[in-house]
Amino acid sequence: MGMDIVGSGDRMVALVELEEGSEKKIEDVAKEVIAENKNVVSVLQKFPGTKGSYRTKTYKFVAGDSNTEVLHKEYGYLLRLDPQKVYFSPRESTVRQHVSSRVRPGDRVLVMFAGVGPYPVCMAKSQPLLSEIVAVEFNPEAFRYMKDNIRINKIAHLVTPLMGDVRIVCANMSGQFDKIVMPMVEAFDFIDVAADCCKSGGLIQVYMVSDKERLYEDCRAAVKEKMNALGREYDVEAESKVGLYSPGKWKVLIEIRMK
Repeated sequence: MGMDIVGSGDRMVALVELEEGSEKKIEDVAKEVIAENKNVVSVLQKFPGTKGSYRTKTYKFVAGDSNTEVLHKEYGYLLRLDPQKVYFSPRESTVRQHVSSRVRPGDRVLVMFAGVGPYPVCMAKSQPLLSEIVAVEFNPEAFRYMKDNIRINKIAHLVTPLMGDVRIVCANMSGQFDKIVMPMVEAFDFIDVAADCCKSGGLIQVYMVSDKERLYEDCRAAVKEKMNALGREYDVEAESKVGLYSPGKWKVLIEIRMK
């Protein structure tokens, strides 16, 4: 059984995933979770994969309060969200810190697929001397939460939220950004947009899925093929695991330095 917790203080939601073939009943597991965690007010069953054009996780409400909106706290900043309406992974907090650590004073940053704003918020709080973060999100619910999280964390002077498809929103942003963050495994389909928006010498940080037996090799090959097609020179500067994506596959972070 796997379990994540979102929320803080006396209002948390448990996201429970049962192993395939498990003989446990989710209702019994939910009762145990609530009994053993006094601050858990709701239990959701999590299922593999994502759904819909907004790529949200699939959950089933099991027990507790049907209102699953929470105020999640990590590394000193706050994120309001409802896991049933938006995508959010509490497991990736350390990756967010790593990505944020690479932002320098004066940097102009583009975050594609920004969700409820964990990356923009983390970067703005970690590096308050950056120039600007442009955060693009397509899901109206996630965009609403992102605007709220910008307000809650008092970073409106640093973050510009934009709603829409990145291909349309970023169409006139050629060569404007020092850093581009793409925190979604499907984001590589938009690497051409990122390459166009990135300054010479800038850094693109993109999530990808890599086969366990060919760890990073398949990603390097995909990057090479795409950049060659675009006629762009680059270096793969760093590679790291984000977490297990599915049996035999890892979610990884590939960091590409554009020339």
